[in-house]
Amino acid sequence: MDAKNLDLAELARDEMENALSVGLAPRPVVEQHRAPTSRPTAVVTIKATVDGSEIITINQDCATWKDDCWDWPHHVSLNGVSWDPQTDTTLPNSGSTKFLPFQADFAKTRIARSGRDIVAIQLIDDGVQLFFIDSPNGSDDYSATLVFEAAQPSTHDTRQ
Repeated sequence: MDAKNLDLAELARDEMENALSVGLAPRPVVEQHRAPTSRPTAVVTIKATVDGSEIITINQDCATWKDDCWDWPHHVSLNGVSWDPQTDTTLPNSGSTKFLPFQADFAKTRIARSGRDIVAIQLIDDGVQLFFIDSPNGSDDYSATLVFEAAQPSTHDTRQ
C-alpha cells in the first residue's frame, strides 16, 4: 500500500474509532454473548483476502460490495459460494446464493470475526454494513460470521 492510501486507510479507521468513542456514529453491533433465542437464525460467513478497506452492505434483497480503498479483495466467499465483487458487486439473496431465508431483524445481528485490523458492523436503515479495514502493509485474510434472527411476527392484524 503506498503512503497516500495508507494515510487514507488510517484516517478512515481513526475517524470511525473517534466517532464511535464519542457517540457520534451508531455503535457497531458486537453482541457476541446473548441468551439463546426461540426465533430462527441464519448464519452468514464472509471471507476475503483484504488489502485496504472494504464495505459490504447486507439487506433483505442482496449483499453489495464496495471497494473503498486500495486493492480489490481476493478469495472472496459468502457461505462458501465464491464471489468476485470486482466483476459483480451484488450477490442476490435468491436461488443458489440465498443467505437469508426469512425477514431478518437486523438490530439483533451478532458477529464473530477475525483479521489483523478492523472488522466491524454497523446497523443501517434496511440492513447492516460490514467493514473490513486492513491498514498495515500487505494483505491479510479476514472473516466475519454474522448471525441474523428472524424478525418478530407482527402482532397487529390489519384485516377487517
